[in-house]
Amino acid sequence: MRRTILLISLIIAVPSLAWSQTNSGYSHSESIITSRCMGSQLSASHESDDAGAGQRFVTYAFTNKSSSPCTLSGYPKFVLLNKYGRPIPGQSVTHNSDPVTVVTLAPGGKAFFVIRYSACSTVGTPPCRFSSKVRITAPHTGRAFILRERLDPFQLSVSLSPVNSSAP
Repeated sequence: MRRTILLISLIIAVPSLAWSQTNSGYSHSESIITSRCMGSQLSASHESDDAGAGQRFVTYAFTNKSSSPCTLSGYPKFVLLNKYGRPIPGQSVTHNSDPVTVVTLAPGGKAFFVIRYSACSTVGTPPCRFSSKVRITAPHTGRAFILRERLDPFQLSVSLSPVNSSAP
């Protein structure tokens, strides 16, 4: 009889405990089984930008446009493109040292990443080369998003953060 009561108590308690451990509105147990985001579930956008002392910071977001949660983790791919949509030769994209985390995106939720670069126009070393567009690919997907962006990184060098659950 004690075993039955103990078993029933566990059956009732465990789901309640799991529900209380939330992550973006989903329980910890749900986030463990949430699948990786597929490119078709996502959209990409320029969220904000900031500048100071010749440094530029641009925040981008991937938005989950599907009706199910999914996860992203790692660094996106980021490519500067010319006006014809081709990669600009000589560019260098490095990863910063921020820790990589798993971000669970609820339906409509966002994961953010930031690029940082020194603006060529403030360094005063002509000629500066500008991008017309950028190609962004979410981590572990093959889906590329093309956004219009006029960026002028010095020596075409950009530092990239991993995706994060909050905007800086």
